[in-house]
Amino acid sequence: MQVTVKAFGMLRNLLGGQEFVLDLPEGATVREAVSRMIDLSGVSPNILLSPDGNNLKVRVIVNGDAAVLDSPLQDGAELSLMLAIGGG
Repeated sequence: MQVTVKAFGMLRNLLGGQEFVLDLPEGATVREAVSRMIDLSGVSPNILLSPDGNNLKVRVIVNGDAAVLDSPLQDGAELSLMLAIGGG
């Protein structure tokens, strides 16, 4: 299956482009998409994932809805990545 990834802000430069397509196995999750992005871009996993690898350090939106690592993906899904913004 294929999913389209759109990266915003600094992530666009780190991942090598604003928009690209990932080929993933059927039934893949956000975790598998993030792993593939890390492999293809060579970016440190610590940019996208917590040190233990069990949480996202970036905001992931799948087809307009917030997602977590175990969120399922469907063929043709649009996955958007952006840095989480904090305030105070």
